[in-house]
This record gives sequence, C-alpha cells and structure tokens, in this order.
Amino acid sequence: MSKPEIIIKGLKTAEFASEETLCFEASIYVDGIRAFIAHNDGRGGCNMYDPINEVGKKLLVMCEKYAKTLPQYVTKWGSGDMDLDILIGDMVEEQLANKQLKGWCRKETLFRLPDDKEGSYRTVKEKFNPDVKTYIMNKYPNAIIMNEVV
Repeated sequence: MSKPEIIIKGLKTAEFASEETLCFEASIYVDGIRAFIAHNDGRGGCNMYDPINEVGKKLLVMCEKYAKTLPQYVTKWGSGDMDLDILIGDMVEEQLANKQLKGWCRKETLFRLPDDKEGSYRTVKEKFNPDVKTYIMNKYPNAIIMNEVV
C-alpha cells in the first residue's frame, strides 16, 4: 500500500471540555482532498470520523488500512498495534506542540544541542536575529536553532 499524504487543517481544541482525552475537531486532507472531519468529545472515547462525501468514505477506509501497516506504537505504559486513532492523535499533538513552539520563538530564541533531551530547549532571552544566531553558533557549532525550523 502506498503511503497517503495525511494533513490536518483547521484544528480547533477545547481545553475546558477535555476530561480524559483532548477535545478537538479538525479537517483531514488525504492526498490534497478534504476527506473527513476527525473529532473527539474529550470524555475518554475514541476519535470519531465523519466523511465529507463518498470519496471521503473511501479515503477514510484507505487511511484506516494504511495506519494498520505502520509499526507498533510504544509508550512508557506499553505498546500495541497502530491504528487511525493513534495516528491522528499523534498528528494533533504534534501540531499543538509546533504551535506552542512558534509562540515561544516569537518572544525569544530557542535552540537544541544534539544530545539534549527530546522536547527540551535552551534559550537566549532575546528575539532571534543575526547577532543572536552568530553568538549561538560560535558557542555551540552543532546547535539547531528552533526559530529557523518552525
């Protein structure tokens, strides 16, 4: 099975309604076609998927089959077979993390070193500019400046 391009657009979350799981709604595009709406009511259940039309139904089935071909997921609590809920959930979490990272990068300069713990960042309490970049690269030549990545 070829890998479909799955993209989340229009993500909306409701933190106040999130009890057991994240309450969200988003449009899911598959290979450039708006295929279905993914949403979760935040009460601990699985995601729900509403196809846009007949093409969306076929693309949803294709995405469900594709997700099952992916390697098992592994967490600190255990592992299991991959499915569309986990795939979409991971994509939603990644999009939210990127949004947060962009917000931080507007205020200061963030960077990582190759050995830094995943998700941790070092900061320069100044907005990113060429002088800050020069300072970081002179002190840490292997640094990855997040302001350039996001």
